[in-house]
Amino acid sequence: MQIKEAIIGQFGKLQNRQISFEPGINVIYGENEAGKTTLHDFLLAMFFGMEKGRGRNTLNSIYKKHEPWHAPSYYSGALRFLVDEKPFYLERNFYYKDKKDILKNEADGEELSVVYGDLSMLLGGIDKETFGNTYDIPQTGAVTGKELADILSEYLSNAAEGGGANIQVQKAKAALTARKKELAQEVRIIHEQKNEDIRQLIVEKDLLERDARGLHANIADAEREINQLKRVRVEEIGEKRKRLSEQKRQQADRRERQENAPHKREIDGAMQPEKEHPDRMAGIGICASALLVNIAVHYVTSYPSRLFFILQAVFFAGMILCGLYVGIRYAVEQAKKEAYMSAQKSDIEGVTQETYADAGLRQAERMLLSLKESLSEKETRRYNIMQDMEEAKQPGEQPKKSQIIKLNTNENPYPPAPGVKEALAYFHTDDLRLYPDPVVTDLVDGIAQFYQVDSSQVFVGVGSDDVLAMLFMTFFNSKKPILFPDITYSFYDVWAEMLRIPYTQIPLDDAFRLNPSDYKCENGGIVFPNPNAPTGELLPVSAIEEIIQANPDVIVIVDEAYIDFGGESALPLIDKYDNVIVVQTFSKSRSLAGSRIGFAISNPTLIKYLNDVKYSFNSYTMDRITIALGTASIRDRAYFEQTTEKIIKTREWTKEQLRALGFVFGDSKSNFIFAMHPDVSGVELFEALKKNDIYVRHFGKPARINEYLRITIGTDEQMHKLIDFLKKYLNK
Repeated sequence: MQIKEAIIGQFGKLQNRQISFEPGINVIYGENEAGKTTLHDFLLAMFFGMEKGRGRNTLNSIYKKHEPWHAPSYYSGALRFLVDEKPFYLERNFYYKDKKDILKNEADGEELSVVYGDLSMLLGGIDKETFGNTYDIPQTGAVTGKELADILSEYLSNAAEGGGANIQVQKAKAALTARKKELAQEVRIIHEQKNEDIRQLIVEKDLLERDARGLHANIADAEREINQLKRVRVEEIGEKRKRLSEQKRQQADRRERQENAPHKREIDGAMQPEKEHPDRMAGIGICASALLVNIAVHYVTSYPSRLFFILQAVFFAGMILCGLYVGIRYAVEQAKKEAYMSAQKSDIEGVTQETYADAGLRQAERMLLSLKESLSEKETRRYNIMQDMEEAKQPGEQPKKSQIIKLNTNENPYPPAPGVKEALAYFHTDDLRLYPDPVVTDLVDGIAQFYQVDSSQVFVGVGSDDVLAMLFMTFFNSKKPILFPDITYSFYDVWAEMLRIPYTQIPLDDAFRLNPSDYKCENGGIVFPNPNAPTGELLPVSAIEEIIQANPDVIVIVDEAYIDFGGESALPLIDKYDNVIVVQTFSKSRSLAGSRIGFAISNPTLIKYLNDVKYSFNSYTMDRITIALGTASIRDRAYFEQTTEKIIKTREWTKEQLRALGFVFGDSKSNFIFAMHPDVSGVELFEALKKNDIYVRHFGKPARINEYLRITIGTDEQMHKLIDFLKKYLNK
């Protein structure tokens, strides 16, 4: 068989190309991305067909990478070739909805029937692998295209001469084998160095994370200690204040009793100086005078009569009784005085104790103030730490201006499906007085029908963030850390910290791609976006399956918020593995970010567990209006495919324009581009765009993406305005 001519209509980057082949060996070589592999795969596709896939993506992943740039999912081409010197013409046109094949014998113009698939029978039973190995020798760094041509020419020349052909072949084979070993050794060394670098980075990252965890623990311990001290001090101060209040009340009671006591006057009198008590002094004087008078009378009358003696004795007894009265009254007043003084002393001691209590209270308050100051310092430190940790976790700006170009939150630039507007117009507002359907039957059935799964395999939540939070809560319960990329959605680690789930962030490679081998370690679960955000890098389904196969005992969550913009979904894997959950959303490709609808698809057992958790605290998570709008949206497949294709087309045009302006970015398969310019600061460009009412997204953390901007794909008009501004700003 000899290929004469390849006519390429639409295949990958090749369009309207005509390539002729000469008899013998044709050597095709060139720089990377020149189209060598594309041409090889085109020949395979023409001779052996394109395999059907599942769902919307009807092409096998081998050919998906060669989806035409100008007309996605539409392939066309023709071949002229000889089989046993008979000329044949083969034409193939393939679209995911239909196909058309033509095979003619150009010698007589007879059109032959073509069975969809390959032409191996026409080629003598050669299968695709054999054909590829026969007609294609991959280019390596060891041998240039010209060197390979020279080797093959020498081989053919020697073969034609006969004699030394085998010797030359052996020599060439030995040289290539030796070179292969050298290259294998170099690759091994490079891989070892790379793995060592990665290990060092992981160790460094683990140390930093450990330090961060230690700091968090110290902060938590300090907060607990301070709260305990505050609680104890508040209790002590309250108790002292209570005692002080009781003492003051007792003192007031004593004073009141004293004011109202019947003997207060006597007590007051007892406390006066002696000169203020004439009754007592008069009594004493009377007793003394009577005694002196009696002695004098007795002395004057040496011989008194009996009567006089009796009267004298009576008088003298009266004087004695009067003196006794005065003495007894004095003793009673002294006792009252001592009692009053004792009460006064008790009051003084109480006041002293109250003074001590006031001093203790002031000391406690000073200590509390000191603790508050210390707490304030710790809270300031904690705030600064959390500020650094959370800087990259802020949502995109939602400016209130109307005349802006909003390319910062990955919203769909086109309105929802027409059926959504109709459903909203005919919605019966009277139904809002009723609770919604807790199992969301209409929406679940619509999703199940669209993705060709059973309704028992579908879980619906209020946006994909809510669905992911429910998944974290339901399935990530072991003490082993869950794994997710270090550059991805910021809420993964937020949910993990909130639910106290241990986690490890796996670094992406230098091209911001996820390496499946990094996830082949002990863990408590895995979650990652595909395509990733904010990088837009797509992981092939084969790589996802590699991760799943390496982790059969844990849940693997594939977050496919952007899969509809050119990626291949991992949904077929849920039929092969019972630990896979695929999450999608209505926010991006279906233009319903404002309604908040997300869903998960998995096997019925995992979906039941998920619903059990949801129904345990709230059965009515989605309102009637949202259910109606979501159901209308999922039923309009044609509009869904139309808008996604428009965004894909605009994205590819924008890539070309940005690349021409010097921007660097990966091959995004989402509705955004993660790009940087080597000569312009990302922060400066972000601010310049913002000043001109063009809003894109900038991430301050982590440091290695600080120069990148995430640019959402808008309408054609919006993207043209963006490019025009960048041309002026860059002076190009």
